[in-house]
Amino acid sequence: MSEQNLIPDIIDIRKMTTATCAMAFEELNEAVRTIELTTSEMNKRQLELWTRLKVSLVDFSRDMLLAEAHHEEIDRRLGLKL
Repeated sequence: MSEQNLIPDIIDIRKMTTATCAMAFEELNEAVRTIELTTSEMNKRQLELWTRLKVSLVDFSRDMLLAEAHHEEIDRRLGLKL
């Protein structure tokens, strides 16, 4: 995952579904960067909800890669350094 992206970059694209996820992840990362520009103007509730959404986005993206049998994500989740 690049430092500027909340959602991991997909390096090993093997299937059409992985390619679709890669495009969606890029768009989601752009949306996150856009919203991050306004967090200084958010109230506490908005910041809490924003934080929850970011956690959910990361979990969703990782689960999608696991469901795709993306080996790098499986290794990361299992703590393997192969």
